[in-house]
Amino acid sequence: MSHVVAMTRCGIYLYAIRNSAKAAPRAIIKVRKINILAFAIAGEMSPTGGILSRLRILGVSVLSGVGGEVLLLECIATAVIVGVSLAGEQGIVVGTLFAVLIISTLSNGLNLMGVANQSQLIVTGLLIILAVSIGRVTDKLAGTC
Repeated sequence: MSHVVAMTRCGIYLYAIRNSAKAAPRAIIKVRKINILAFAIAGEMSPTGGILSRLRILGVSVLSGVGGEVLLLECIATAVIVGVSLAGEQGIVVGTLFAVLIISTLSNGLNLMGVANQSQLIVTGLLIILAVSIGRVTDKLAGTC
């Protein structure tokens, strides 16, 4: 996926639109078309991810949707760790893989230690707060805030 985003014309257009949506049409980039394509690809990848997630546990139950808050919190934590902060900074695909590794290792370790689910949510929330704080401090030191 990183190759597709960094090395294809569509991926380069996405980077250009993200950096400056006003300047992209001046560079003869069809912003609306690229945005629709990006959302269509994301819309296709979401159910594919859901199907793969269900296949991983080899079944679907009535309670499959229960606990979605935990998954959502882990997704937000992954995005914040990788650098896609709430202020709209950029992140990279390799960083996302690294962040997923951190979150999954943390979650697995807490499960193996027998930590309660509520405590796991607190730890994940604290990790998000830590990542945002580190991002804000580095932004202030770099002068980009």
